[in-house]
Amino acid sequence: MNWVSIDKSTEAAEIPGAGCLIRVGKLMSFAPNVTIKDGKLAASSSCSTIISFSGSDLTSASTGWVGDAGTKLDNLLKARDTLAKVNKFIIETWKITPTSKQLKALERLLKTP
Repeated sequence: MNWVSIDKSTEAAEIPGAGCLIRVGKLMSFAPNVTIKDGKLAASSSCSTIISFSGSDLTSASTGWVGDAGTKLDNLLKARDTLAKVNKFIIETWKITPTSKQLKALERLLKTP
């Protein structure tokens, strides 16, 4: 892998079409949709997930957000939770189970993807 020095403590290796591995000391992260341009990291998207690895054997992993991805995911989960609550309400109070076509229409009404 070809590591490029970004600054005195950061190195990056680009994986074409996927993103970059970024290494700072013993911490390593993968940033999708990121490239190396003129010795600097450049994001091709404002909404990404960063997966970080740490520890001497790089086995400890965590996920973080770049841009507004976390907010978008929170909104999506809230909308899906609302859909589930409405569906449960219909089943319990009207004693019917909505069809998949009815649930799709409700999903569009709630503007969930």
